[in-house]
Amino acid sequence: MRCSTSGIEQTAIIAGYIKSIEQLLYQIIRLSINSGKKIRKKNDRIFIQYSTDNEDDIDYTLGSMIQYVKYYSELWEIKNPERRFVIDALSKYRIKCRNDHFHRDNIHKMSDIDEIRNQTFVLFALLLGGTRLSKVEIVNMLPYSKFREEKGSLAYNDVEKWLDAILAGDNLLNPEITVCFMVTGHGVDKWKIDFCTVNGLKDNKYIDVKSFPYRSLIWPKSREKDAEGKVITYIQQYLDQGIWRDKLKQHNKIFVGKFANPVIVYEKNIK
Repeated sequence: MRCSTSGIEQTAIIAGYIKSIEQLLYQIIRLSINSGKKIRKKNDRIFIQYSTDNEDDIDYTLGSMIQYVKYYSELWEIKNPERRFVIDALSKYRIKCRNDHFHRDNIHKMSDIDEIRNQTFVLFALLLGGTRLSKVEIVNMLPYSKFREEKGSLAYNDVEKWLDAILAGDNLLNPEITVCFMVTGHGVDKWKIDFCTVNGLKDNKYIDVKSFPYRSLIWPKSREKDAEGKVITYIQQYLDQGIWRDKLKQHNKIFVGKFANPVIVYEKNIK
């Protein structure tokens, strides 16, 4: 039977469990950096653009990160009732496990440690199973993943396979919806393309994102300083010769580019 040392405060033992949840949430929300979303500013009540330019000003406390994933439903694979269940579990964990034991109560019993450990494992399963993560993104969260990456630039074949996998299935998007292939930085060393639906452009300049219905395409930055031009070329190429090009051309308009000033690569002639 395991037991803690009688009378000795044991809060330090659970610090690793609680920190692991904070680190996992950080990795999950960082996948959406530079996508036009807003997050709470550090030591302030205002919300600012979540971008690599102001990352040092972001409030990465557990409460702030829970609020972020609660607000942006497109970060989740699961439906609203299940998403609310996970958010509620996170909020209870923050109040009971983190705030109570780090700010008010001390821990002296091994049973309390076991309970927090078990709740931590449950949250890991809920977050990894409920949020929108690809297998590649999960692997990239591992500390040794950078040693396993193949350092290569984006090729047309990469874009073609990515779009074929998306468009070959049942495409449930309304053809009247405008879509955009948005190119953003993914952390400090990767590029990312998001296939997103949009409401149009704000101020005729900024992408007004509606949803992110599909997996992103991510690749290393090592060989290219700016990927936007290459992505525009490859999407145009797919629209000319891709096997599922007609399915993509059902949409009234297709943008490609960064968050600001994307390029229109296709527009349906509506009579």
